[in-house]
Amino acid sequence: MGGGVVVAPGASSGVNAHLSRVRLEGNLLGLKADSTASSLGVNLNMQDSFITGNSSDGVAAVSNSVNGFIGMQISTSQISGNFGAG
Repeated sequence: MGGGVVVAPGASSGVNAHLSRVRLEGNLLGLKADSTASSLGVNLNMQDSFITGNSSDGVAAVSNSVNGFIGMQISTSQISGNFGAG
């Protein structure tokens, strides 16, 4: 499932991402962090942003017990009016 922003590192990599003043509106999915293929995981920080009016989840984190972790912090942001969770 795609999204406005998808953070999905490859097998032997990880991602440290910082998003600021981002508008994710009217997408299938707003923000997705996916570490299922990564051994090092995802660290994601978002601030001063809007995630609204998406036809599925506003924010989604996908991992499994074998591979990388997901650490996500969202502050001073609006997440509302999405069809799914968040």
